[in-house]
Amino acid sequence: HESRFPARKIPDYTSRQPGSYPYLLVLTNPRPDKGKTKVYGFHVDTPIPKIELPLAGDETLVFDFDAVYQETFASLRHFSNRADYTQPPKHFERYSDVDQQRITARMQAIATETA
Repeated sequence: HESRFPARKIPDYTSRQPGSYPYLLVLTNPRPDKGKTKVYGFHVDTPIPKIELPLAGDETLVFDFDAVYQETFASLRHFSNRADYTQPPKHFERYSDVDQQRITARMQAIATETA
């Protein structure tokens, strides 16, 4: 959400272009016959997308990035306990107005859950 994506065809979140996302995952298939780059965007309050990863030949694997993130975050209790949901994230003002509202709503939901 803080850096412009280098490909000009991708809407720029830093300048609040319509259709932009604060977070992007980029997958490039390096094989000459199938080499394509796919960009997956997601918002602050949506799961990290599942992505179909190319393997050998025509095989693929659907990889759930959100499940891996959630499991890793939960397993690192030292870090997950340090998240202070009473304070907005660093550089909160760099998020779009809509995402600021989403972040604030999530912070309020967590405050209600822990009260």
